[in-house]
Amino acid sequence: MDLEQISEALQQLSQEDMGELSRRMVTAVRQSEFQPTNTVDLFITQACNLRCDYCFVGRKKPRHATEEQLHRAVDFVLKESANAKQVKFVLFGGEPLLRKDLVRSVAEYSRRRGRETGKQVIFELTTNGTLIDDDALELAHEFGFNYLISIDGDRCSHDLHRKMPDGSGSFDTIVDKIPLVQRWDGHGAAGRVTVNPDTIGRLARGIRELVEIGFTFFLIAANEDVTWSREDLDEYGRQLEEVARFYIKVNEKERRVQIPTFMEPLEVKQKRFTHLWGCHAGRGRLAIDCDGRIFPCARFAGLQDDEGVYQLGTLEDGITEWAARRRVSYDDPQTRYHCLACEYHEYCTGGCPATSFQNCGSVFRPTEVFCAVAKTTLKILKEMPEVAQIWPLPTEAPYEKADSCETEAPSGGQPELEGEHIQPIS
Repeated sequence: MDLEQISEALQQLSQEDMGELSRRMVTAVRQSEFQPTNTVDLFITQACNLRCDYCFVGRKKPRHATEEQLHRAVDFVLKESANAKQVKFVLFGGEPLLRKDLVRSVAEYSRRRGRETGKQVIFELTTNGTLIDDDALELAHEFGFNYLISIDGDRCSHDLHRKMPDGSGSFDTIVDKIPLVQRWDGHGAAGRVTVNPDTIGRLARGIRELVEIGFTFFLIAANEDVTWSREDLDEYGRQLEEVARFYIKVNEKERRVQIPTFMEPLEVKQKRFTHLWGCHAGRGRLAIDCDGRIFPCARFAGLQDDEGVYQLGTLEDGITEWAARRRVSYDDPQTRYHCLACEYHEYCTGGCPATSFQNCGSVFRPTEVFCAVAKTTLKILKEMPEVAQIWPLPTEAPYEKADSCETEAPSGGQPELEGEHIQPIS
């Protein structure tokens, strides 16, 4: 088609058609600023059967997504993924296993649409673990995903914050499920351990006990939304050092335990991620809540009670708040001038932008807790370089870093990675 033909075709368009064409062109240009979406936190439900006192979703009204809306979300994400060959759906709640019917529906629909669009679709699911049964594990086995179970250490630590509606603890209910998980999975369970000031003194003991119970993968994160004293942070350092020593010992005995906390800083130093700081929120990652609202990640969706912050758009209108997406995405050292003087800035991703916004008023200013924990971790890696050698980095595809909310479990069991070892801190 030559220019004259194009001109004639444009003249035949109605004003409404021209407006739609213009809108699509502007959207395409704006989308080109960002990498294709390859991960989405998809809220199945905002209801839960527990009453955990620190949960950022617990402040939202308990409601479920509809099947129609979830299917629309899948189509939206596959379109936003552009030329990405793989798309990951992190099924979120609330407690997603309250609606196993919707989990199955999303998995079946997204797998079918993935085949139709030529994309590999993979799944992860974050759960409190209390509703895991044979049906839930058969579902995971059928669609190839693992469960990341929220469990905060030993019984004393866990039950202090993660309670049933009647006020009783949930630890024993979860632990009773682990043999079932092991029978289905063939590997250990994956746990997300949230540490609070009143539980930090039992962190190392909790990790040891969970390994004995059958957990082999741990995401350890401090609750940055509460006040930590200097003494609490010092104790965090002592406990993390003890965890590191246990980590070395347990892997010497061929017990393949993974704790990515000890891997991430050195991966950053090796430039396996982009020059940008922060996590993937708003870049390759989005979140869609039960009302069809789009956010940079699940953590942003949970801020300010039921409203969320940094809303980017809706399923109906698509992404419309490009300035908000740009603010949360363009995070480089120049926007964090107060971090540049830190001796560890080359090893740091800058923390969770949503947590930073909530506690410091800016997505670019990490919390004191994050900085203290990051420096402690790097000190351990410097003093105990063998910690970094336990799990080598793959030489092919880069290690896929979880976002700062750390919601992701390893896909398909505990991987046997082969490749180069991470270089220690000098």
